[in-house]
Amino acid sequence: MHMIVAKRYVKALLIGVSEADFRFYLDVFEALDTLFKSSNLKEFIDSSFVGIHLKKELLFDFLARFEKNDKIKNLINILVDNKRASIIPFMYEELRL
Repeated sequence: MHMIVAKRYVKALLIGVSEADFRFYLDVFEALDTLFKSSNLKEFIDSSFVGIHLKKELLFDFLARFEKNDKIKNLINILVDNKRASIIPFMYEELRL
């Protein structure tokens, strides 16, 4: 189920994207995937006790080391608002294909 949803988000993300932008997205999602796998972030993101604003703040703080990109910021907003941020590792898997 997560792969199907991730595939749809990745498909929307990649519409009209240049090769350089694709590489940038791959780097961002690789870093997010590593973060998800090396910490308790998934539990934090999935927790209903943690507010949406705090989840967004944490992800945006992590992404601050990358070049500012409105498309990534908007995607993170949508994922968190729709309680789908936990599919980020699946999106990275889909991007790698």
